[in-house]
Amino acid sequence: MYLTYKGVKQWHIQLGVCLMGIVCSLPFCTNVGHNLSDVIDHYLSNYIMILLGVYQSFAIAWIHQFDETAEMVGWMSHFTYAAGF
Repeated sequence: MYLTYKGVKQWHIQLGVCLMGIVCSLPFCTNVGHNLSDVIDHYLSNYIMILLGVYQSFAIAWIHQFDETAEMVGWMSHFTYAAGF
């Protein structure tokens, strides 16, 4: 049994995904591919990882009830722990 999405055949989806992959990878095959790879690596390594760390901190604070923990151990100690780790 093949997966269909509102009457679209599976090979249409596979063809679309493959074509998108080919089009997205073509710039890396040119003379500026090395520079493009360096730029993308710079942004992934620095900015997106920092953003993911901030999102993770917010998620942990939400799961572990920031207010309740801060009342238990004190605002300053909880903030120092949350900011440091």
